[in-house]
Amino acid sequence: IDEETSTIIAMPTVINSTEKLDKMIKKMETTYLANRSQNMYYMLLGDCTSTQKEYVDLDEKVVKYGKKLIDDLNAKYPAEPKLFNFLYRKRVYSESEGCYMGWERKRGALTQLNLLLLGKLSKGQIANSMYLVHNEIPKVKYLITIDEDTALSLNSAKELVAIISHPLN
Repeated sequence: IDEETSTIIAMPTVINSTEKLDKMIKKMETTYLANRSQNMYYMLLGDCTSTQKEYVDLDEKVVKYGKKLIDDLNAKYPAEPKLFNFLYRKRVYSESEGCYMGWERKRGALTQLNLLLLGKLSKGQIANSMYLVHNEIPKVKYLITIDEDTALSLNSAKELVAIISHPLN
């Protein structure tokens, strides 16, 4: 992948345990191994569970454990900028749902990630809405989103970027 077509592969999911976090980090590593390329980055978009409280003990555990797992993965596959990142969203109160949850769930997570990538969120807005493991996010042109149950086959991310970046597209 050329620098001008740099890409993030994002995996949004609700994280309800450290075991789920383990599973998703392993999936991110598998996705990386099947789609290695310069200028290809990987982001786990963790969403909090719905609760009657704004904060629960699990949040702190998920953030700390996620940082450790991401740091380990970046140490295993060193690169600058870092290949792997983890964003865990904070809860906001939803009137319609009557509980605290990640704003707009998956759509909200992807919207916030896009705003972050476009530089349209201030540091204060970031701090109020999410926990970001590594604040340095590479400048990218494309974002590929895969669901929790989706697997990208060998080099398929590179093929998607090649298709969308073709001059006729």
